[in-house]
Amino acid sequence: MFRSSSYMAIPPGETIKEQLEDRNLTQKDLARLTGLSEKHISRLVNGLVILTPETAARLEQAIEVPARYWLALEAGYRADLLKVEEENAAATRQKDGLSMQEWITQELTPRLLTDPKCAQRVLRACRCHRDRQGRIHPIEA
Repeated sequence: MFRSSSYMAIPPGETIKEQLEDRNLTQKDLARLTGLSEKHISRLVNGLVILTPETAARLEQAIEVPARYWLALEAGYRADLLKVEEENAAATRQKDGLSMQEWITQELTPRLLTDPKCAQRVLRACRCHRDRQGRIHPIEA
């Protein structure tokens, strides 16, 4: 789960956990029922992978919750996650009293260099792009 002051993004995995508890099933059981690996189920439950239409269909067959429901949860989660990231980035800039360019140079670039997994998501949320040399710039409106 990810939070900002106004938004909360809850991954579909939280609902999967609840469904498993209600049915007295483990993640290992769900992996067997869906034909997915235990690692993938764990990553799905923890919100680390996207719930695809194929996965939604497998969940529907395994635990009889419509695929449409899972896909709606995923879409809502991704939309909320973007809102959380945008709001948190704006709050950080405001707290530090930095302009967008100063924040990118002083705060964002060092973080992205040490944690490349989140780079693309943060860049998109901040409406920035990376040039060929790896420097980060705001997207001109």
